[in-house]
Amino acid sequence: MKISKLFKILIAVLLLEVLVFNYRHWESLAFMEAPFVGVCSDSAIELTGIDAHVSNLYLDPFSGDQTWKTGNAVPLQIEVTDEANALYLKLPETEIVYGIPESFYKRLYLSGKTEKIRISFPEGMPETFAPGAVRINAVRPFLFCLPRVLILFCIGCFLMVFRPGGEIYKIPLSFSEKRQRAAVILWMAVNMAAVGAVGLSCLNFRWTQTEWLADLQYNYLAESLLEGRVSLGIEPPACLLEMENPYDYALRAMKLKESGETLIMDLAYYNGKYYSYFGIVPVILFYIPCLLLTGRQPGAGYIILALGILFVPAAFWYVRTCIRKYWKSVSLGLYLLLSSVLVFGGGILYLVQNSTIYSLPFLLSLLLDLLGITCWMHAAYQEEGKQEGKLHKGWLLAGGICMALVMGCRPSLAIALFLAFPLFWKEIRERKFFSKQGAGNTIAVMAPFFLIGFALMGYNYARFGSFLDFGAAYNMTGFDMTHRGFVPERFKLGFFEYFFQPLTVRPRFPYVYVLAPHMGLVTDHLGQTINEPFLGGYFAMNFVGLPVFLAGRFRTQLREKGLYVYTLMLLLFSVILVGLDTQMVGITARYLSDFSMFMTMAAELVILAALQDSGERGYREELQKVFVILMILCIFTNLWLTASSGIYADLKLMRPRIYYWLKYLSALSL
Repeated sequence: MKISKLFKILIAVLLLEVLVFNYRHWESLAFMEAPFVGVCSDSAIELTGIDAHVSNLYLDPFSGDQTWKTGNAVPLQIEVTDEANALYLKLPETEIVYGIPESFYKRLYLSGKTEKIRISFPEGMPETFAPGAVRINAVRPFLFCLPRVLILFCIGCFLMVFRPGGEIYKIPLSFSEKRQRAAVILWMAVNMAAVGAVGLSCLNFRWTQTEWLADLQYNYLAESLLEGRVSLGIEPPACLLEMENPYDYALRAMKLKESGETLIMDLAYYNGKYYSYFGIVPVILFYIPCLLLTGRQPGAGYIILALGILFVPAAFWYVRTCIRKYWKSVSLGLYLLLSSVLVFGGGILYLVQNSTIYSLPFLLSLLLDLLGITCWMHAAYQEEGKQEGKLHKGWLLAGGICMALVMGCRPSLAIALFLAFPLFWKEIRERKFFSKQGAGNTIAVMAPFFLIGFALMGYNYARFGSFLDFGAAYNMTGFDMTHRGFVPERFKLGFFEYFFQPLTVRPRFPYVYVLAPHMGLVTDHLGQTINEPFLGGYFAMNFVGLPVFLAGRFRTQLREKGLYVYTLMLLLFSVILVGLDTQMVGITARYLSDFSMFMTMAAELVILAALQDSGERGYREELQKVFVILMILCIFTNLWLTASSGIYADLKLMRPRIYYWLKYLSALSL
């Protein structure tokens, strides 16, 4: 980017900072400060004798009592009288945040003159305020926010580079050019930093209630396996043995209360013992080696953070491999955006933010699936000068190992192994698999599935007496999974929620809220509806996924590349996974991650096919602008949703300082 353009962006950002984000300062210069009589009582301060139009209110409870500085935010309720309300009118609840001076000034919109104002604080407020700690119609100081300027400058640079119709979409992608490689590495680092920032914001998140000790079940499992046991070293409540159906949530809760015993939720309970129904592979890969080498076990949050960051180069590698193998004429800008969309639209941000053990099997499975697919693409990729038609057994084996390991993380995501058929269909027809001459290729792909599969079957049999029972149905959760059954009527709700449910938007920061609290989804389905806090469906968060509905329109271009069946299978997997999740569990945000990556991969292939077709018809540039806008919206929407209200690992609860800093960073919130 030219220096002149950077300078223009900087000037524009500075003007925004001075004129827009400090508009309240310039506005308040015309205010006339009003006198009043203030009295503190009953955790409130009442201001009387004002007799003036009130435009703003300045409050600083921290100046008179230093102990208040230990809190992050002080909630307060403002009640006012004016010419339209002789009695107190209650305004929406707000807050004052220590260290954020913008929060001390509350802009009020009242009718005519005001006589009284009452400000209610939580218990423990100071009995008196320091002189000047409460003012009416105060001049708000000019507040230059350097972090805001830097963030806006970075956003401005991003929009300048990736704007629809930008020069970067005219640069043919070439991995051999040093400047392009540097640009790719830089953009990859930015993506990794963004994912890392989301993960770090809630890294120390832990359930504090004792019944959620399930978050440590991998720690218990690692110790048990080293001691030669497959059950966990925790004794379940004795009263469960007396119950005919210990999975009945309400009855179990009553029995536990009567016996005074405590249950650890979300562990598998079978024949009087606790087990972990979570996949064993994360324990083998991370927990046991760490325990043997250091004598200590890692926290799930650190592993999740590392996996989330590693997902970024894996996504860039997949898109790079896909482009090199199937699409020759792609621009640098399109490659960079497609890679980022796979990161932010692939369902990993929620998993990284919700850094508990529940996210670990999901995230590791998605990473292994992506690596496995990419390895298989590499196996059949023919570089110039290489022997035509020869498969690389090393890549075949690496892909098979990755896919097989998924069975020991989250078995349902092992469905991706069937992508081997469309990826290698040409080679299968040429008898390079399932034949005497292709025996080596076949063994390289299938051997990991047999070895790892037999090991997992033995592990299942040792726990539950069945080779194919992974134990998920024995989960001691908020409903009876052993009697969940198959109810076709659930599909209507599940497909709507997971795919099409709109976001719940309100004119109050953070503007996006959960659809319903835990077990509070309102439907006409007269049966047990299981739900956890849920924001919206895939297409509401990822407009970039909408091109999948055009897959049939561009089937000719996809067939030419040998990708039509591959694309359809990605879409089919999404539908199957949503169906399974709906029937087995219900509606919950983290299960969006089961299929979001597959759906986004399919959408990107349709985008590439559509651009090829439009290039042949002469309207590529216009269509590319539309896709670029959808991709930019996908990135910003998913980043913003990490601050949404009501989700697990709610930023307001986990990192209130960051939450309120974001709130008052925006002029819309003041």
